[in-house]
Amino acid sequence: MTASPPQAGRSGGGRRYDRGLMSRYVARLMAPLAIAVVAVGIYLVVHGNLVTHHSPPAHSAGKPHRHRHGHHHHSRHAKPKYYTVKPGDSLSSIASRTGVSMVRLETLNHSLHPPYSLQSGERLRLRR
Repeated sequence: MTASPPQAGRSGGGRRYDRGLMSRYVARLMAPLAIAVVAVGIYLVVHGNLVTHHSPPAHSAGKPHRHRHGHHHHSRHAKPKYYTVKPGDSLSSIASRTGVSMVRLETLNHSLHPPYSLQSGERLRLRR
């Protein structure tokens, strides 16, 4: 058995680390962690997008389909049939506000003819 020569800088049997070797080792450990973090981030973004932009389910599994054909139920969000003209309204502003075209408003309201002079309080039909 041969004795190894004493190394300068070693104290009490400590081990000397090569900085380059350690940085490669740390990089090898951190790369999979970084990939996992990116994957989780992508999942959260996509999942968050799906949650905020989801469409209601067509039908629940196991429950019978209860849709009455031919019956119309008025909901709170039903579009109004009439619009009451307010001061400063024009036919184009009413069309823009209600989503009904000017041509459709003229068709539904036979009293409207160019130059479309509207009176406050006048009721305009928006749909049949």
